Amino acid sequence: MIPFRDTIGDPGPVRGTLVLLVLEVAAWALGPFDGSIWALLLVLAGTWLFGSPLERRLDTARFAAIVVSLVLVTGLLAALIDGDGAFSLYPLAAVLGLGLVLVATIPRARILVLSPIPFAAGLYEVPAWVVLGIWVVLAWLAA
Repeated sequence: MIPFRDTIGDPGPVRGTLVLLVLEVAAWALGPFDGSIWALLLVLAGTWLFGSPLERRLDTARFAAIVVSLVLVTGLLAALIDGDGAFSLYPLAAVLGLGLVLVATIPRARILVLSPIPFAAGLYEVPAWVVLGIWVVLAWLAA
C-alpha cells in the first residue's frame, strides 16, 4: 500500500506543512533528530499525509500551534521517560500526534493509496485511521 494524498475536497494551500517538512529535513541533517534515513522518510510521509488535510481543515495558525504543542509535549515526555532531563526531538511521536488529531478532527478522512498487490492493483480510498495504524507499525519497526 503506497499512500498518495488525502481525498478531502478542498485542495487549499498547505504552507505550514511545507515549512514543517523543510524543518524536519534540516533537523535530520543538522543532528537534533538522529534517526535513520528510514525514520526520516516515515516522518516526512506522515507529516504530508496527516498534516496537509489537518491544515486545510484548520487554518495555518492553528495547525502551527498544534505542531508546536505536539513537539513540546513529546520532547518533555521523552525527557521525563529517559530520566536525564534533556529535551529531545521525537518527530515520530509528533507525527503520531498529528495523525491522532486528524482522526479525531476528521473521523471520516480518507487517503488515496496504491495497492501494489498484483491481483488487487489499483487506487483505493482508505480510511485515515487504517493508514495511521500501518504508519505506526512501520514507525515502530524503524525505531
